[in-house]
Amino acid sequence: MENPWAQLPLEPDFVLPDRPSIAEFNAIADNNHRIHLDSGPRWWATHLHSLLPRIGRERLAKSMLCVEFFPYHSSNYPSLGTTLDSQQYSFWLVRQAMEAHAVIVGLRGRAYWDGAIPELADYRRSYWLKNRQRVWVTPGNCPDDSYEGIVRALST
Repeated sequence: MENPWAQLPLEPDFVLPDRPSIAEFNAIADNNHRIHLDSGPRWWATHLHSLLPRIGRERLAKSMLCVEFFPYHSSNYPSLGTTLDSQQYSFWLVRQAMEAHAVIVGLRGRAYWDGAIPELADYRRSYWLKNRQRVWVTPGNCPDDSYEGIVRALST
């Protein structure tokens, strides 16, 4: 499958070939659901701060892949009533990770993910953070003893 993210502009608007679907949605969306195309992916260092000293920035960058269920920012998740092309690619990436027996750490939206990828619900190497409002990957926010398993998976 072709990676649509290779076409992502380096400056705003950060939008993939999904532009027609997003423009159609934004035309009718209220301010809380409108999709913002000026926000890029820049907040990961904050949310992975407890992993950085354990694994190191370079190793972490090479070992981790973030796949967002909906790849654009809005105040509240907008249900477009359709699946975007970029989402299809995201779902394919997760399935590839499962085939490779990768550890999957779910931050939020488990019901959405399970609906899009039903086999993810029973995937033994997936862990879902306890607090979906505060999506920091820390020992206290990981279920049971999964934090150390996540560290081991990212370290090897």
